[in-house]
Amino acid sequence: MTPEAHRSARKEALDAEAREAGARSTRVSLARLFTFGAAVVFVGTAALGKQAWAWGVSAACAVAFAALVVAHARVELARDRLARAARFAERGLARVRGELSRLPPPRATSTDRRATDLDLVGDGSILALLDAMETRESAARLLSWLLTPAPPAELRARHQAIDELAADPALVERLYVDAGGGDDDVDPLAAARDLSRSVAAPPWLAVVGVALPPITLGLLIAGDRAGAPAWVGYALLAAQLALAAAASRHLSPKLAPALALARWASRVRPLVDDLGALSAKSSALRAASSRLAAAAHAIESLDRLSAWMEARSSAPLAILLGPLVLYDAHLGRALDRFCRDGAARIADAEEDLSVVLALAGLATFRFEHPDATLPEVVEGPPSLEAEGLVHPLLPPASRVANDVSFDGPGTLLFVTGSNMSGTSTLLRAVGVMAAMAQAGAPVTARRARLSPLVVRTSLRISDSLARGVSHFYAELQALAELTARPADEPTLFLLDEILHGTNSEERIAGARGVLLHLIDGGAMGAVTTHDLGLSVLVDDRPGKVRPVHLLEHADGDRLVFDYKLRDGLLRSGNALRLMRALGLPGV
Repeated sequence: MTPEAHRSARKEALDAEAREAGARSTRVSLARLFTFGAAVVFVGTAALGKQAWAWGVSAACAVAFAALVVAHARVELARDRLARAARFAERGLARVRGELSRLPPPRATSTDRRATDLDLVGDGSILALLDAMETRESAARLLSWLLTPAPPAELRARHQAIDELAADPALVERLYVDAGGGDDDVDPLAAARDLSRSVAAPPWLAVVGVALPPITLGLLIAGDRAGAPAWVGYALLAAQLALAAAASRHLSPKLAPALALARWASRVRPLVDDLGALSAKSSALRAASSRLAAAAHAIESLDRLSAWMEARSSAPLAILLGPLVLYDAHLGRALDRFCRDGAARIADAEEDLSVVLALAGLATFRFEHPDATLPEVVEGPPSLEAEGLVHPLLPPASRVANDVSFDGPGTLLFVTGSNMSGTSTLLRAVGVMAAMAQAGAPVTARRARLSPLVVRTSLRISDSLARGVSHFYAELQALAELTARPADEPTLFLLDEILHGTNSEERIAGARGVLLHLIDGGAMGAVTTHDLGLSVLVDDRPGKVRPVHLLEHADGDRLVFDYKLRDGLLRSGNALRLMRALGLPGV
């Protein structure tokens, strides 16, 4: 069964289950209404008609109503889970069909130049395609992987985990359902740090909080009988109120991060239970699941504490009962105990959850794109080879595969091509493949092999009125960052239409100098240009600069592009023909 057929069949099955669950919800709702009405009728019969038996019937109706309330809550929870599972199948169909506009925007962004140049972030981006789990945790982790190459050993571990998860689509769907889309914006690491940094209450406050309330209460109630002066009880009460204020001051800074952490823990608890019980074969999943099992106790403790924290917001408790029993002292002591160990365990759980959810996203991509391949990342000098490379963001029907390779450090792929022939897309496809490969993701190629590389780009330059930066100066800034790379950095650079914001003479001189500096310094890369004067680079560094091109052919009045990469320089263009086709005068 193809991925599209699997997602379609799953969506139909889930829709049918959702309809049945909706009908069941309606039946339970009607039963609730009936039992409530019956309870009211029989209470009236018992009260007005003096029928004693009616009290028993009304009590039975009340019990039945309570049971139906619980049953209805369960039915609604099941409906919610079915809706999430159906959404996962629907989003999967959009990914398989290349309908990326139907995907939600990813929940992470970056100001890194590569993120914009390679469409790693934003609507219809690489991150939107890979982050099938759609949570804040998975998006942040995947983006960090795309921007930070991992060593080959770590990538091999991720590959094993991806294969294991891709072989179990039911588990991945359950992870998505349990993750719930990460609807809250809680940052558990920040909340755990805030909680860990909070000042613990002095130990004596907890001791006094246990001993003082019963003594004070006893003296107030039985002071006269015990022979104690009345003022003693009132003095102790005043001291207790002062202690309650002190306990509240110690507790207040802890409440906001603790409640935020509790909300996050409540959401991820089903995920932790799933993964803690997982019998994983791959080392990455096995390590994460064992640590999550260890964190489950801390999450349960925090879940219990959240009920006590929520109860504190009750007005009767806060105004009357709280000070009398020194509630804040007891709650603060419990939170201090949690901070000593539980907060760190929660932070570890967030780390492991984000890794597993990110791996689940990559596994989903592998499942939905069976033609994609897990690349081979090997130690050694800079190199990159790809057979049948296509850009993963292009609609499947319009993809054209190309073989792309670089000949090692200090080499340049010199790409020429007519307008709209696909030169920019080719460079982005190479950059995206390198970023995805070094994140551990499958890549859209028949075969891919590369060494660890730092990708540096200047593909999508824009000016800034706010900063007073012109397009040309913005490009100079990007090139300055690129050329300032460490001498021993294994760099893959990608430059699109370098220095096209100035006159041809200065452009050729400046571009030639920058490119020779990069390749002479051991960097490896590709540049696109329409300026044939820059082709002197082929003669400058014979054997190091390889010219390739993309072109089109005329079909009557129409230009046809095949997007196939060919060796050699392209010495003709189509700019005038495009201008004539649009009816521009004078051409």
